[in-house]
Amino acid sequence: MLCAIVCFSLSCEKDCPDPLAKDEKPRVLLEIKPNQNTYIAEDGNRFYTKVFTSKNDTNLYRIKVNKGEKYHLYCIQPDLKYTPDIKMVLFNADNDTISYSRNDTGKSELFFTSSYTGEVNLTVYLNSKYNETLSYNLYFESNKHLAMRFMNLNWETTGDWRIVNAQTLEFRNYDSREYRWIRFNLPVADNLNVQFRIKSSGKKTLPSLGFIVNASPELMYWGDYQEELPQKGEFLNIVNNEEYKVLHLNGPGIGFSYGTFNLPIIDMNSGVNIWLKPTNSYTTVLVNNVETGNLPAAISNYFYLVIEDIGFETVTFENITLEQVFRTN
Repeated sequence: MLCAIVCFSLSCEKDCPDPLAKDEKPRVLLEIKPNQNTYIAEDGNRFYTKVFTSKNDTNLYRIKVNKGEKYHLYCIQPDLKYTPDIKMVLFNADNDTISYSRNDTGKSELFFTSSYTGEVNLTVYLNSKYNETLSYNLYFESNKHLAMRFMNLNWETTGDWRIVNAQTLEFRNYDSREYRWIRFNLPVADNLNVQFRIKSSGKKTLPSLGFIVNASPELMYWGDYQEELPQKGEFLNIVNNEEYKVLHLNGPGIGFSYGTFNLPIIDMNSGVNIWLKPTNSYTTVLVNNVETGNLPAAISNYFYLVIEDIGFETVTFENITLEQVFRTN
């Protein structure tokens, strides 16, 4: 244990820059406005874009926070699947370190809970041996969920969901590479019949989307899906036109199973039909009447409609019908 601590300390001294020179002030303020749960730039994007011009570049930010709130900061290189070279250090006005970033799949990120109301400071730097020009998008989010009244139900949301009309929702992608969702509480164990048509003029294939049933309201507090997916639930994720996976979310553990299906050629411009078809023994998920996978029949607790935020297209969910079908056994 002592060796691990010493090694980590030496590594930090070698790889991590001095967070903030005493005579240098951060130039950019990131702030989440009231009634929002994410930083929104002046151009409407939900991230701040910056460019490194050499391996020695270090960018400095002021982050406005409220006491007791949980926050998520992460960087993504927009043209790359992985972000191995960007590091972040979060620290207070006294230069005391609050948190270091970790490299997750596709991003460099950190989570923290603010111990006071005011500002903290963030250093973003390039951990590379080579001089290179590299752009990145910096996201700053609160883990608060926004409320929405839709179809006479009280929903909670993450991501940019918008009501178009009584049976239509829009979701706008900002390439956060996070699972975004809209959920409501189903207190009685029923079968759930859900149908909608999904459209997007900017996509040639199905977006990664799915459903989580029998789910908890509490989100994961660890791992790749921290503050992103619920601690408990059954998640059927339609990954693309050919593959799906099921995540068995169970607190400290996650089980995975995978499958494939044969889907005829689809046209996302005109739309694709999605149906959760209930029976007394299970719920089948169909795409244009092709079976993809099954979920438990008795659906209770929280129900999540999920989409993975990849790219920048707008996805429309139209002709939404949602019906509780009471069980007969």
